[in-house]
Amino acid sequence: MIAEKLIKEKNIRFFDEFSINKGDKADIEDVFTKKDYLKIFNKAFSGKYSSINLSDVRDDSKPIILQINKHLEIDRFNHFQPANILAKEGVDISYFEKETLDNFENIFKTINNLFK
Repeated sequence: MIAEKLIKEKNIRFFDEFSINKGDKADIEDVFTKKDYLKIFNKAFSGKYSSINLSDVRDDSKPIILQINKHLEIDRFNHFQPANILAKEGVDISYFEKETLDNFENIFKTINNLFK
């Protein structure tokens, strides 16, 4: 898209700019605090996997998904199940920590500023 001049390179943003982890790679899951994401993950996979605690995912240089995979000793879990839980639960802002909300707000502010 950049090569075809459909979008300017300066307008491309990546989740590592907004994430909790300190590494150079991130996914949307890393925009949530670990506590918030684990709450969602544990609910989504209740009965399939044992609950994961904050102490199980302490590497702040790696995306949370990789840390969860490592802890569970699996290659990959269904990333859509946690998102599905949020949709089904119909959560509001009280469900999330302030830091999670601030991170998402920062994403939207940054993107909106690109259109000014």
